[in-house]
Amino acid sequence: MLKNKITYLLKLSCFLFLLSCSKENTIVTNISYVIDNNFTQENIKNQNFTPLATPRLGVKNGTYWFKVKLNNTLLSLPKIFEIKGNTIDQLEIYTNQKKIADSNDNIDPINLAFLVKASNEDTYFIKAHFQKQVFFPLNIQLEDTYYFNEKLSYLKNGWYYGFVFMVIVVNLFFYISIKHRVFLAYCFFVLFTNLGLTDYDGYIHLWASPNAVQYIGIALHFLVPLSSGIFASLLLDHYKLMPKSKLISILI
Repeated sequence: MLKNKITYLLKLSCFLFLLSCSKENTIVTNISYVIDNNFTQENIKNQNFTPLATPRLGVKNGTYWFKVKLNNTLLSLPKIFEIKGNTIDQLEIYTNQKKIADSNDNIDPINLAFLVKASNEDTYFIKAHFQKQVFFPLNIQLEDTYYFNEKLSYLKNGWYYGFVFMVIVVNLFFYISIKHRVFLAYCFFVLFTNLGLTDYDGYIHLWASPNAVQYIGIALHFLVPLSSGIFASLLLDHYKLMPKSKLISILI
């Protein structure tokens, strides 16, 4: 009986994993970029663009222009321009020297996503301002495919954060029952670490205001190593063998 249940759970996990894999993006044929030099939508198409070999372009933030070429066979269908991550604070999309979308048209409460209506244009220009490192993982999908993948993403992340919540609840139960501080320290370590993850996957926008996000991110960069250090210290009890190591750890 137990073996059948384990087999069922393994099959279910494999099925959910396969579903969570987004379909391959065949709409984009080429992406190139240029660092902004006070370009406008009128003269940007005459600039020399560099092919985008990787979505990570380094830590030099600022404004960049991206030239996106699409597959000609899919122009007649509405599409979603999606960019995951937490590095862009302002974005504009142009085609044929006309702005068709900006940050105010975002349809995704977590990341950046813009609905682009069907047209005969196969070239788009995207002006993006990066407040952190330059990371441009552009993914263009057909509208139906986008919403399907979004549902799977919410399902996958819901399972993960639900599991994290249960881990915190179980360790709180042990702390209340046994009164051992290591369980409480582990709760804070798991909590701050996963709050930090919400800053990277965009879920931070579901529980924090846009003006507070950057300050929360800075605070978490301090709280994550602090909570992990306290948890490791209580778990190893190294200060009982070397009393001065506690002071050294705090100073570091």
